[in-house]
Amino acid sequence: MSAYVILTCEFVVDKEILCQALTKLGLQYEEHEKATALMGWGNDLRNQTAEIVVRKNELNRKYTKLSNDIGFRWDKVNQRYDIVCSDYDRNMKMDERIKQAYAATALENEMKRRGFKIENEFCGQRNFGDVVTVGKKVI
Repeated sequence: MSAYVILTCEFVVDKEILCQALTKLGLQYEEHEKATALMGWGNDLRNQTAEIVVRKNELNRKYTKLSNDIGFRWDKVNQRYDIVCSDYDRNMKMDERIKQAYAATALENEMKRRGFKIENEFCGQRNFGDVVTVGKKVI
């Protein structure tokens, strides 16, 4: 059984951008009004809960083979989402992939808002790496 950890993400503050980032990674997610229990790799319900959940079968299909659910829990005090992630999924860099996708999505949204045409090489690839985002604007 892989232990869950709560990862503080100072910059994951916008639900819409988080959901867009998960979609960019090719992951389906569930949104819950009330936090719901996460499931471990052996289909065991865990004590950890979250309002936004990526189920383990989604992670296994796209990136890993033995994942647990990954959740995003709203921190009312600090006004941000914390990632609820297993040690296994951290070792597979799923938390870093999600943070990277979030940052890329936020940047692209702002550039589009300012009238830039976006070209990037981020495609939710299996191999984790750098993201190149290019914005072009004719003035």
